[in-house]
Order: sequence, then structure tokens, then C-alpha cells
Amino acid sequence: LTKTSFISHCNHVWMTHGFSNMPGHAFSISGTTKLLLQGVNPNVISIQGHWSFHTFLEYWHHIETILPPFI
Repeated sequence: LTKTSFISHCNHVWMTHGFSNMPGHAFSISGTTKLLLQGVNPNVISIQGHWSFHTFLEYWHHIETILPPFI
């Protein structure tokens, strides 16, 4: 199962049930948010995801909840 076929299948299911398409990077965003909320160090996630730190910051959701413990 490739990433492309997985995303395509998910989007087919969601659209069939009245939801909009979800781009593949949305999975990365959600996974990143979950790890951050679990207390995983942002530097570890950035390195594991092969993201520049600036790009990584742009994808954070709930930054007001996540950022304070690391300042």
C-alpha cells in the first residue's frame, strides 16, 4: 500500500460520506500535534520529520498549549 493509494482511498471514503478531501500533509500535522501534546520534545519531532524548524513551527496547532512548557 503506497501513500498515494492510501490517501486516495481515504478521500474516496470521506467524499462518499459528504466530507471534503484531506491532503496527505494533514496526517503529518495531526500526528505532530498529538506528539507535542504528549510532551515529545519539538526538536525531536522536527528532526524525525526532516523538517526545518521554521517549517515545523508553521504546522503547529494549539501552539498556545504546546509552546509554554518549552520556553
